[in-house]
Amino acid sequence: SYMIYDYDNDRLISYNERQSDLIIYNFQDNAWNSSPRETALYIQHHNRFIDKEKNKLVVFGGYGLYKYQARLLKHELDSGNWSVYDFKDQIMPRYLSSMAYLGDGLALILGGYGSVSGLQETSPHNVYDLIQIDTRNYTSKKLGVLSDLQRHYTFGNSMVYSDKNNRLYAIEFPKV
Repeated sequence: SYMIYDYDNDRLISYNERQSDLIIYNFQDNAWNSSPRETALYIQHHNRFIDKEKNKLVVFGGYGLYKYQARLLKHELDSGNWSVYDFKDQIMPRYLSSMAYLGDGLALILGGYGSVSGLQETSPHNVYDLIQIDTRNYTSKKLGVLSDLQRHYTFGNSMVYSDKNNRLYAIEFPKV
């Protein structure tokens, strides 16, 4: 399972796309509300954020079982099942990208490593595009591409956007 901290509710949320229930850790009780039933990891190195306005966990991309993903998964924080939308016709499937949540359902995705088909065996490569996705209307817009790079690299999965000075901050590391 994967984990994210829910700041608004001061709790940990453990999740797995193959399990409909989220597993919640309550700090007051020092306990989890259940335990994982599925241990296979199908979406490793994906991006995630909590859409506070809609009270949803949002997951994008990732890698598993020799496939790169461009799927957007959403789950109500307090109940429900996963809803899935595949962006593969708009965004190249990838993992090792970085994501920043802007609010109002908008997120930025920077770079990654993947392939057009989504299959590991069909020409995977690094990408350096910056894409804005609307997680509520399921649209995307390419904002630009980093160019003239001296080496190949990928990104940490979380990125920070500062609207004060209109800058993005991401951690990058070599990917050969």
